[in-house]
This record gives sequence, C-alpha cells and structure tokens, in this order.
Amino acid sequence: FGPMSLKDLEKGRLKRNVTPMLPYAALAFLDEAFKAQASLLSCLLSTLNERCFKNGDQMLKELPLVTAIVASNEVPCDAGAGALVDRLLIRVFVDYVDNQDDAEGNNPQNDVMNSKFVSHDEKVEPVVSFADFKAFRGMVRGLMPHPANKFAADESAGKREVPAMLRLNGAQVRSDTWVRRLEQQLVLFSKDDAEKLCKENFLKEDADGLVVIKDAFVPTDADEDLSKKTDFRYQPLKKNWRLREPKKLHELKEQLGVTETERKVTYPYILSFASETETV
Repeated sequence: FGPMSLKDLEKGRLKRNVTPMLPYAALAFLDEAFKAQASLLSCLLSTLNERCFKNGDQMLKELPLVTAIVASNEVPCDAGAGALVDRLLIRVFVDYVDNQDDAEGNNPQNDVMNSKFVSHDEKVEPVVSFADFKAFRGMVRGLMPHPANKFAADESAGKREVPAMLRLNGAQVRSDTWVRRLEQQLVLFSKDDAEKLCKENFLKEDADGLVVIKDAFVPTDADEDLSKKTDFRYQPLKKNWRLREPKKLHELKEQLGVTETERKVTYPYILSFASETETV
C-alpha cells in the first residue's frame, strides 16, 4: 500500500503514499501476501472485496483493481489468513520443479535454471491480455448476480414462487438460501499421509458423505509427551469437519491410490473440508 507519509506523520496523522501502489493498480501480483502483518491483511480484505481503502482520514472508493494474483510458499493455516483465502476464488497448488529426468532424458529443473532470459530488446508477446481479464470478470459477474437481485426475475414477471426445500448437511433449507461455508484444507504430502487418513479411522461415511470423527493430533505446550508425532505435519483436522468431495470412502481411496489396485497419484494432494455451514 506504500510507505508512510512523513509529512502527515509530523502532523500526527497516519497516512500512506499510495499513488503508485495497490490502490491505483488495475492488475496486481501480491507475492508472499500471507507474511504481511495483521493490519495490512485487514486492508487487503476491503481492497479485494469492496474495492475500497481507508488511507488515514481519506476513503478511496471504486478502486480500479480488476484482478489480483496472490502467491505464497506456504499453505496458511491460521485464522487471520482464512478471510483472505476466502477472497481468492481460484486456488492452484504448484509443486516443486521436478529434478528427475523424464522419459526423453530431459531434466525440468535444469531446463528452468539454464533457460534463456528475454532481453529488453526482444518483443514479449503476452499470453493473456488485460482485455481478456476484463472480459473474464464481466462473464463471472453475469454468472454470479448480487444477492439482493435473487428475486429480480420473478418480481419482474409479477410472480414470486415459494422456493423448494433442499437437504444440506442433514438440515432442510430453502433453495434460495445463501449459504456461507467455512472451508479448511488438509495437505497430504505423501502416500503415508493418505493411508493414515483412510485407514486409521479419521473418516466415517454417512448419508451426507464423509465426516471426520476424531481430531488429528497436533502437539501443544501443554502436552507432556513430546515424543508423540503429529498426525499430518501440524495441520489441524477437527471432528465434524465434512469432506467436500468425494462422498464415498472407496472413491477417496481410489483417488489417493491407497487401494490394492495401484494408481499413480501426484503428491502433495489437497483435500477441502467444510468446518461449519451457516445460512444467511
């Protein structure tokens, strides 16, 4: 968001020099965003979601930001970063560059390290243009109307039908109900992690899918036995969390390659769980 303004600081005001920074950017790349302090993470929430930023006594509204790309070398597990993760609609896990030769004898890591860098004299052709980002944003807006307009089509036709009832996590809710899900991720770093999840009674299959029936062990300062190993590399896995997909235990085992039929699976493997469901 820019450095603090020294002139305003001398007058007892906290204000940033934001002119060449994020509040005036149309396309932003935020590297290691989760390492930012809590106050900056809070500012990012309003910038990404409402497109506004409070700079001292000045409120900047309707920021020109079209798309933001966030990169991180770690999967954020703390509650403070969870709200920011919710703002990232597309999440892609990028693994380490492979150092093993492929079938043709090429080494991906060597290819990257020895690749030729483009000089300033060479013309760079973008794969995706800014116009493409704007077109994609417009398409998404058309597919995701504002909640206030969810009855617009019926009211314009002079009718408002009674919504149907749906079953959601064992409860009956109206089909027009807006649902907010608090999502958690579990990263399986190896086949051993996958086998532990599937074979050590962490999951139970019920009518609505797969639910966690016991907490994963994560040691704390209060634990006396420090020799006991953590279950999933200090990642939380809590009772009553519900796995998004798949809904059957045998399907999960097939996806993770822990069945008798060997299936090649690329690790790390990320699973998404719903920790809580709230209708609004």
